Amino acid sequence: MMIAGRKAKYLSLTLFLILLIPSANIAWRNRTMPQFGRTHDDAIHYISAKSLAEGHGYRILNMPGAPFETKYPPMLPWLFAAIIKIDPAFPKNLQAISALQWGLVPILLWMSLVWFRRSGLTASQTWIALGLVAVSPYTVAMGSGIHTEMLFTIFLLASVVLSGGILCRKPANKNTDWRMAAVAGILAGLAYLTRSAGLVALISFPLSFLMAKRRQAAFSFSAGMLPFVVSWMAWARLHKSPTTDLAWIYNTDYLAFQFINVHTLKDLGLVIWKNLGFVPDNIGRPELLPYLTFGIITLMELVVWHYPPNLRFMYPLVPLFAVGAVKEGAHILEVVRLALSHKDSSQRVAAWGMAGAAVIFCVASLASQAFVDLVQMPIMIREDELGLQENLRTFDWVAQNTAPNARILANNPALYLYTGRQIVPLVIPTIHWYREDDQSMISEFRNLSSYIANYRLDYVLLREYDYQAIMNANVVPLAHREVVNNPTLRLVSRLGTMEIFEARQFSALHPLSKR
Repeated sequence: MMIAGRKAKYLSLTLFLILLIPSANIAWRNRTMPQFGRTHDDAIHYISAKSLAEGHGYRILNMPGAPFETKYPPMLPWLFAAIIKIDPAFPKNLQAISALQWGLVPILLWMSLVWFRRSGLTASQTWIALGLVAVSPYTVAMGSGIHTEMLFTIFLLASVVLSGGILCRKPANKNTDWRMAAVAGILAGLAYLTRSAGLVALISFPLSFLMAKRRQAAFSFSAGMLPFVVSWMAWARLHKSPTTDLAWIYNTDYLAFQFINVHTLKDLGLVIWKNLGFVPDNIGRPELLPYLTFGIITLMELVVWHYPPNLRFMYPLVPLFAVGAVKEGAHILEVVRLALSHKDSSQRVAAWGMAGAAVIFCVASLASQAFVDLVQMPIMIREDELGLQENLRTFDWVAQNTAPNARILANNPALYLYTGRQIVPLVIPTIHWYREDDQSMISEFRNLSSYIANYRLDYVLLREYDYQAIMNANVVPLAHREVVNNPTLRLVSRLGTMEIFEARQFSALHPLSKR
């Protein structure tokens, strides 16, 4: 028995290590993070961490006035700040940050494994579900870049496991349950300090306990999580810059930017209708109650939010989706098994057809995952490396040809790290996309002079990606034409797909908004 148990452990360890290979491979190939800054948020996390490491406080150093970072909670930047303190050399220290980010993958998979085993899955179903999480392109991608989703999901799963353990214990043990619930609340609080979306747990987990008539556990969980929520909200409130400027609101205030985009019932209905198209289906069981409740409320939040809920936003729910997929697959197999032994030949034919369709679907899904992990992601890394070379030429041009105090409109915050120049991003309300209002999108570029004047900008840096990321493809040439033909802008350099414009000074006509 001991030998058999030891063999099972070695087999489990071997399978676990094999499942780490896809993410480890991409993380190693992408260890210099050539994509750094393209998605904006990753560079902002680094810049705020740099501010912490250098003793400036939790600030967005790249923006004029260096406002406090009151939009993104500080958990991940705290971790990065420790690395920057030890090795401040940028961009070399991105490799250490990349190693830290990938180091979260085994922790995530281990937490997922624990939760799967407690969710009623068999041993084989558990490893299938873990495989779905491990080879997910989003798991692979998030292990090779700066993302908060991985750390958030780890804290969330730890809280889910503890909470599920409380609900599974019958009869209740009040002396133990309140302690476990308090720890679960603390873990959920740490998740909230990683991503503000964790606020949902303050509603969903106590609701789960109340539904199971565990009032003391609901109170203890809330008591454990609430100090984290109140502390961050209070700090953000006290340090928030009072402003009506779009770029400042976008970078410092989630809720205010939501109301800028969604301020009428008609807009809310439009956002919900479009966002529902991005949301997949869910599952249920007693042990799953805290996670399922969290998932349902999270999806309700996502469908009213001002950005389409792609899988990156729903990544913390991936283990929940994996359990649902495995359970549904097991149900289909059982239906097929029973139908194959049916005395009616038509039922057996139908079963073979269903089995064939299921096999084709599974093979196609595995092939798709393998294609993304083994082919598409390496191609993306090579494209990012080419993009980095273009960025470096741009950064070098800016460093050589602009004054140290120049203010620049640019969507890549990494420009600040390479040149020290202050930058302001071009922020376009997403409600134009929801309304399919191409003319309003174009007008944002037509009115670029006012945007430039408001922030006293000296240069404008725009590349193809900056247009494509925020509007429909057919509108891009029209928006580009508005910029090129703007009489207040002068094209001074073109580096690959990057265009650099010099802007006239408007400070006398349009004084900078108070901040």
